[in-house]
Amino acid sequence: MRMRTGLSVAAGLLLLSGVLLGHAAHGQSTFPTVATRVRAPGVVPLTCRDGRDCQPIAAQEVLVLVSANAATAAQTAFGGDYIFAQVCTAYGTVALQVQGPDGGFQTISSKAASDTAGGTQVRLGASASVRVQLSGTIGCAATLSRVPN
Repeated sequence: MRMRTGLSVAAGLLLLSGVLLGHAAHGQSTFPTVATRVRAPGVVPLTCRDGRDCQPIAAQEVLVLVSANAATAAQTAFGGDYIFAQVCTAYGTVALQVQGPDGGFQTISSKAASDTAGGTQVRLGASASVRVQLSGTIGCAATLSRVPN
């Protein structure tokens, strides 16, 4: 038995997608704009806005945490394995910190000299909030670079 609906499968999917996306074709989005990051095993990680408009995350995510001896505000890392690298012209302490569940920041790596072996490996949970605290330093720069899987 064959049913006739009067709509093609493509037209039905187009109509359904317009309903699910909040009538985006008419500029009436009913969903808030929220940036999310999505990752499935064996798939390139994506960052998406509103569940659409997905873009691949660069295989080498680099967060600049200190520039010209000024620490940036806390930044969100995708998560996974990273290399923390820093260099200063004069040292005190360069401390990499991650935000804990209580909202406070905890030091996970502390440096008092230049990295001579290319940096320190750290592992971060998904969407970890990180920052650097400087104490008694001159001319510092620090980055956190994601190691691609």
